[in-house]
Amino acid sequence: MVTKEEFDKIALKEKENRLSISRIPSQVKKEFVSFADEEFCSDFGMAFKWCFEQTLEYQQVKKFFFKDKFLEVLKCYVKIVEKK
Repeated sequence: MVTKEEFDKIALKEKENRLSISRIPSQVKKEFVSFADEEFCSDFGMAFKWCFEQTLEYQQVKKFFFKDKFLEVLKCYVKIVEKK
């Protein structure tokens, strides 16, 4: 028989590895589950990790491209090249 202390220890360890997210739009949930099934063999944790890493990477790239109006300079360069 498991003691209350042992049960609490197991429950705490299990809680550290779980994540419950509510209020997910049904279409987003379907797409995420489909993505996890196809790309990560239904490993939702790894799929979530990948999505999170992609978001962080995008944020870094976005800062670079919008810093000092980089896109405006790039557009001007494209116009110059197109005229040649």
